[in-house]
Amino acid sequence: MIREHRPSDDIQGALVTLEPGTGYVRALVGGTDFRDSQFNRAIQAHRSPGSTFKLFVYLAGLQVGMGPDTLFRDARVCFGTYCPRNFGNRYAGTITMADALRRSLNTVAVQIAAHVGIDKVLDVARDLGVTSGLEPYFPVALGASGQTVLEMTGAYAAVANGGVYMPPTPFLRINSVDGQLLWSHERDGEQGRRVLDRDIAETMNQMLKGVVSDGTGQAAQLPGREVVGKSGTSEGAKDLWFVGSIPQLTTGMWFGYDDNRPTRMNSGVTSEAWRDYMEPITGDLMVRTFPRPSSKVKVVQRLPTLPAQVGVSAVQADQPAGDPAATLDQPPAGLDDRVGPPFIQPAIPDLGAMPSRFRGFPMPEEMDGLSDNPQAITPSAPTEPGGAAAEPVLAEPDRPDPDQPSADPDDLASE
Repeated sequence: MIREHRPSDDIQGALVTLEPGTGYVRALVGGTDFRDSQFNRAIQAHRSPGSTFKLFVYLAGLQVGMGPDTLFRDARVCFGTYCPRNFGNRYAGTITMADALRRSLNTVAVQIAAHVGIDKVLDVARDLGVTSGLEPYFPVALGASGQTVLEMTGAYAAVANGGVYMPPTPFLRINSVDGQLLWSHERDGEQGRRVLDRDIAETMNQMLKGVVSDGTGQAAQLPGREVVGKSGTSEGAKDLWFVGSIPQLTTGMWFGYDDNRPTRMNSGVTSEAWRDYMEPITGDLMVRTFPRPSSKVKVVQRLPTLPAQVGVSAVQADQPAGDPAATLDQPPAGLDDRVGPPFIQPAIPDLGAMPSRFRGFPMPEEMDGLSDNPQAITPSAPTEPGGAAAEPVLAEPDRPDPDQPSADPDDLASE
């Protein structure tokens, strides 16, 4: 399947399919040809997950009272020297949380991470089974780190399972040559645990459904079935991801080069491959839907506004008439503004050494096309603690890099 759907002859790929309710590994592919390379990219390669990592950011936001209808201001904002951008430096203005996920907007994801704190985002990722590359810096919120396909698939499977994480299990039992039971998952394996409130998980599934129904993951639609999921692309389109679920199965898929060359393709390639893989293996499965939240999740309807702090700009909203005041009911006491270097890992190590953790990726730039009239907000001179915050200044947005692929990895138009 990976060989058939890879977009070029020398590109690599990996795939994991899990049962959300059991954690059983139904399929695992570590590369295009085991005879050519025994390196298992599904469990050994730590690749930048791009916007698939936003799952943890949005879950953290839901846990502190945000909801699908919470409003944000999608405009350029800088956190010290870190200025997350949307594709083409285009911004949508006032937008709901659900629509920001559907369009894969970087600026909103970082605003959420700023309000909840990057440590909370990383705690959510750990709860969902991710242990690799979780350094406490803002770029990690956009996937500037290194996770395995198995880790990301297990996390999405937990959300599909209503918030219960089932550790991925490749074996049910191990017997000796004479038939004696040496190990069984039921007796000796790690058991499942609830890591998310059910309503939070089900709300997240409804938001991820919008990504596939009319967002950046449209190419992954399965006729007659409800699909939830998220596409992801690292900076320079070096990594192409899609992780998605139906109620009975979760599959994560990745394409990229072992030497981290840009693919010059978009995440629609992976979404289409995901669809072509899932369609035949789900043919005999009952058609099921994801449950909606059983009770209404408390939602903060007001537009979060980032407080002005040292090295951090405030985000000022252009509010339509009748919009509520631009403030959270109970904003955090301090804005998390750590912007240090992200922890990053390339796909394949030096085969002579093969350590478990590696560095080498630049920060990702998730891509999506919106308004052609952005306003960039950059911080003026920082204030001393306790002093008056200087007014942010508007700056001309950076122009797209002409050397970047013309197709947007997560652009609606490219799907």
